[in-house]
Amino acid sequence: LFILSSAWEGLGIVLVEALYCGIPVVSTDCESGPREILKDGEYGQLVSVGDVNAMARAIETVLTDQSSSPPEESWYPFELQTVVSQYQEVLLGT
Repeated sequence: LFILSSAWEGLGIVLVEALYCGIPVVSTDCESGPREILKDGEYGQLVSVGDVNAMARAIETVLTDQSSSPPEESWYPFELQTVVSQYQEVLLGT
């Protein structure tokens, strides 16, 4: 289980790393990243910043749910080839 309890993040690359490793994720729904990376909660649990009770419930849910591992496609948008292709598209118009 990976827990991100930040009040603010840039791009939470640690979330991508956890998804890549197939580790279930519980994260605060802070600005700039977790909601987008976890696809609005599809790939991991999202809780409001500062809501310790919701965080505890989400952790308990993940720990008791054997099928809570994220699907493999959860990290596809962050694969090297995907990112390189997106940069080429933006920079070169290809």
